[in-house]
Amino acid sequence: LPAKVFPKPVIEPDKPWEGRMLAFFGTALEHEGGYRLYYTRLKPGTHLNVMLAESDDGFQWRKPELGLIECDGSTANNIVLDPGCHNDGPSIVLDPDDPQHPYKMMVFWKGDRSQPWGPDWGLHGFQSADGIKWEPTDPPVVLVAGDRTNMMVNKPEGKFVTYTRHMNMFNHTGGRAVYRSESDDFLHWTEPQLVLRPDLQDEPDIEFYGMSAFQHNGWYFGLLEYWSHATDTFEIHLVFSRDGINWSRPSPRSA
Repeated sequence: LPAKVFPKPVIEPDKPWEGRMLAFFGTALEHEGGYRLYYTRLKPGTHLNVMLAESDDGFQWRKPELGLIECDGSTANNIVLDPGCHNDGPSIVLDPDDPQHPYKMMVFWKGDRSQPWGPDWGLHGFQSADGIKWEPTDPPVVLVAGDRTNMMVNKPEGKFVTYTRHMNMFNHTGGRAVYRSESDDFLHWTEPQLVLRPDLQDEPDIEFYGMSAFQHNGWYFGLLEYWSHATDTFEIHLVFSRDGINWSRPSPRSA
């Protein structure tokens, strides 16, 4: 059945440091009987700081004043990370196998934007004991891949798994597509493997902007960002898989 859309936004840019628009290329996690949401802002002339909101039910959200990072002369905000340069798409996994740093984050970081795919470009790793105070991993760049990245919030088969973009995807497919990479230790990742791209049943202008994936009852399910280049609009399509690599799409295909 089609999803039912809640009529009112559950979280809006109502703080001065959030700017005019929030970006939910981030992660929602269960936490102590409730939820945590990591998200970013779109504020011209600033970096896409990573922010934290908390909720008991997923509908009413709080933005705690964490006192960690100064913004506009004050630390009374919910910012947990300011990389200090252009960044995108924070993605967080909860790692039960690491009691010291159970929270791990990937953030796409361009560094020096004048040098495409220079040494700082790629997915930078961060780790945290509590999901609030973060420190960079060593090495800092854990995977040379693109800006639309979604790690699975758990570790299927004991491995970290992320769905991302390949740096050469336009040469591979002529547009945006979904690639998969995995890791045993979060620091060393496999070469991203193409797992989902538009086919002849899709309109010519369709690209796959990104995908988040989760497990349920022995299946993998993906929420595919189905983007029309012609109209610059998104639909969310459901896809499914037994192994997280070979994906199928329901028929008929619809939002």
